[in-house]
Amino acid sequence: MKKTLNFFKISICVFAGILFCGCDNSRANQMKSDNLEIDKKNHASDIVEVDEETHQYDVSRVRNNEILDRQNFQENIQVLFENNKFDELNKIYIQLLKSEERTSSGLWKLTVFYDSFDKILTAKEEEQSKKIWESHYKKISKWSSEYPNIALPEILKAKLLLARAWQYRGEGYISTVSTENLKQWNTYLTKANDYLNHKIPSLSNVDPEWHVVNLDVKTFLNNSELEYKSALEDATNRFPYYYPIYFNAVVSHYSPKWGGDYEEIEKFAHFAVSKTNAKEGTAIYSRIYWVVADNMEIDKLRKESYIDWQYFRKSVREVLKQYPDQWNFTNYIYISCQVKDKKFTSELFQGISFHDLNNWKNEYAYENCLAFAKGTEDELMKEREQKYMEQLKKDYPEYFQVN
Repeated sequence: MKKTLNFFKISICVFAGILFCGCDNSRANQMKSDNLEIDKKNHASDIVEVDEETHQYDVSRVRNNEILDRQNFQENIQVLFENNKFDELNKIYIQLLKSEERTSSGLWKLTVFYDSFDKILTAKEEEQSKKIWESHYKKISKWSSEYPNIALPEILKAKLLLARAWQYRGEGYISTVSTENLKQWNTYLTKANDYLNHKIPSLSNVDPEWHVVNLDVKTFLNNSELEYKSALEDATNRFPYYYPIYFNAVVSHYSPKWGGDYEEIEKFAHFAVSKTNAKEGTAIYSRIYWVVADNMEIDKLRKESYIDWQYFRKSVREVLKQYPDQWNFTNYIYISCQVKDKKFTSELFQGISFHDLNNWKNEYAYENCLAFAKGTEDELMKEREQKYMEQLKKDYPEYFQVN
């Protein structure tokens, strides 16, 4: 009996610790804010409690509809595509392309539009992928032939060729890919490159998404760095404010996963600022590191990156001044919380008067970050332990009976 109760006590501590970490794998005590130094030699900029003026946010301006808006919009696009409503899709596309309309968080709606197709066109199931891919390619070819003056189906063809390449490549290490699949991977990358640069090169002046696909293809075809940077310069000169150009470059080219490193990411983030500061100041800097945090281990953002945290905070404030959407607040809170910047986490929480769990990774992430900002981590841990014990008593009453 004593051994059983001891087991439950240990499980309580382990379970509460896991919950306290939210979605992150970091230990619960890493949420503490006593020491904000980064233990990396020659690090460019540690998180320090500098004497910055705390920014005040107008909560009346904070919007809360970004994720719902995206979902509704994308569902509509997917229904139109499934029902071959090409004319309606063309009209939406042309309007978004011309207007450069943004979502409430500041993303181009054209990005959300293309994301709708990415979800449709990327088939993961190996057995079905070929049939699904061929079906999509046939449909988009029909669309292209019916509307030869619309860029959209042509861009989607290039995306499909790249998607087919990835179906052969997979997400694992290159050493796990068969010789035949590597051959097909390179074949479809070459087809995508030829299609973009020989069949539809003129569309590079029309649609910024052309450049997003082109840069991805150049990265994975192992073109020289000089060729890649030339293509990147061209893309950012033509469409400097189209975020996916920068975001995809970080994830696909400068990420350590694909041979890049964190120092290159920092240099690239400042390059992006130089391209966008005329209209957006330093906003792109924190947006890029948001992408880094989403696609790489967030703990490495704190320990290994070359991010300038004071500059990051300045950038975040510029984003939130122009786009005070709760989606933005939530994600910047989560990053600041995970890297243990207590002062800034607390500041950002003051910008939202309510929370919607749709904007958070999960409820525990919200509770963890709020407790971190308030300095009530220990109280939260005790509360979770108590709830867990109560649940154990309900689920296993026989172990808690007093003889």
